[in-house]
Amino acid sequence: MSSRDVTAELKALLARNRGPDPLGTEARVPPVYGIDASLEDDCIVRLHLTFKADHVYCCAEASCHLPRHATLREVLKLSPFLKLVLAIEVTVEAGAQFLKLDGTKDFERYRASQYRCDSPEW
Repeated sequence: MSSRDVTAELKALLARNRGPDPLGTEARVPPVYGIDASLEDDCIVRLHLTFKADHVYCCAEASCHLPRHATLREVLKLSPFLKLVLAIEVTVEAGAQFLKLDGTKDFERYRASQYRCDSPEW
């Protein structure tokens, strides 16, 4: 099994994201993530995404924050003949803040949690 570190590539991709401004303005600001990623056998991207304490995000759903498989394939220069699987582990640090779902621009702090999911390319 071959593996290579693709953390820098994923950090660059996620640096394009823009989320809610903690000051409540209409401005969109880049979120602060913890990111660790590797590519195994040119078809499995293993990503550990961390929502950091005392930083703000729109939500804690990994799929909302991650690029599409086609974008990953292009950036990582992967063969179009292999199906790509994104194996995701998410950590929410205690105190990470997410928009409330009540329509306001307020944030709520989350308690620490973790989850895993796989996102295969169809």
